Amino acid sequence: MSYKLNVKSNWLLFIIPLLPLLIFGVPEIYSSIENHYRRIDVLEERSAELEALKELKNPDRITESKIKSLTTQLKWGQRSLHGSTKVFLQTAGLLIVLAGMFLIMAWESSKMKNLKLKNTGWSGSQNFSDPTQDTIAQQIDWSPANSGGSNFVSHKIKQVSSSILKVKKTSTLNLFGGVFFLAGLNYVVLAYYFAYIGGILEEQSILKNIQLFFREGGIFLLLGLVFLVMFAGTATFNKHLNRFNKGKFEISFSEIYAIQLITEFVQSSGGSSGSYLSHELNLVLTNGNRINIMDHGVKAHIEEDAILLGKFLNIPVWNKISTL
Repeated sequence: MSYKLNVKSNWLLFIIPLLPLLIFGVPEIYSSIENHYRRIDVLEERSAELEALKELKNPDRITESKIKSLTTQLKWGQRSLHGSTKVFLQTAGLLIVLAGMFLIMAWESSKMKNLKLKNTGWSGSQNFSDPTQDTIAQQIDWSPANSGGSNFVSHKIKQVSSSILKVKKTSTLNLFGGVFFLAGLNYVVLAYYFAYIGGILEEQSILKNIQLFFREGGIFLLLGLVFLVMFAGTATFNKHLNRFNKGKFEISFSEIYAIQLITEFVQSSGGSSGSYLSHELNLVLTNGNRINIMDHGVKAHIEEDAILLGKFLNIPVWNKISTL
């Protein structure tokens, strides 16, 4: 079975939202840049005036007062300029990260939807066993092993060799952690850079400087890092060792009895419009316990992975996936 993607309509979904940005955003950006350079000109004029006044050998009180006033104006003017420049660069960096995310998502979506299912003998129900005819299948839990799940292909089983299968993240899953991490890093780095050149870091206490990290997007950086680390583990099926391992968890192939495919309806907090179906691929052990291997919303790909794994382990695949 193959999936045909209408590339033109798919890319329109990403191009159309850019039109308001091009129509309204570009002129606004141009205006901001012009205003930025006008402020630079004003600061340069005041700086030149201040230098000229400082060169006077015997300045009177009025001149000294003006020197103090210009010094203060320049200090806060430069900080104000640094602040607006920081916000502009932070916003630009965020837009670049988001644009990159949309492009990669479009490419990944196109790749996944056009991907022909591999030659695993996938041709329908004959690849699946009837769970009603199995004693253990009648005793195990058929409710979701994990709550939630993604509505895109988050993991795929890759055949590394004839004796090794690995469950790997797709680039789409990496995007979510990457976007949070890069967006947070962009904000934090620029915040500390402009605080440094403006002398703010020296004036503030250590506590204030730490607070700056969280105030300027550090929480997103940490969330992205945690997300990337949480999903960094790879599950491996190794025939040489006759073992399955996922992180620190490890079991023998002899303990794996079957593969279970089930569906969960994931209710969005925003209402039914954002709800979707997510499908689980679980290992069923001889003692009736289950181990979740992957959980995503693309039925054909998770069925293909289940068949590939079932043939590799020579165990039945119980398919209870629902399309509702």
